[in-house]
Amino acid sequence: MCRALKWRKLFLITNLDKRRISHILIVHTLDERNTKYKNKRKSDQAKIKNNKNPNISVTQVIYQGFQVLLN
Repeated sequence: MCRALKWRKLFLITNLDKRRISHILIVHTLDERNTKYKNKRKSDQAKIKNNKNPNISVTQVIYQGFQVLLN
């Protein structure tokens, strides 16, 4: 958010069209979100790789959890 405020100040000084300013801000914030998402995906993939049984799925894990609870 801090970066977006800096961008806004910069473009208000140059007196550009308001629509253009908002467009640039939206693109900037979306780019930040994408990098956060990519980093999260990488960490999730690393967790999957570190798992002892990589072929196991989420549904299997849930199913096994219920089996443990029932027993």
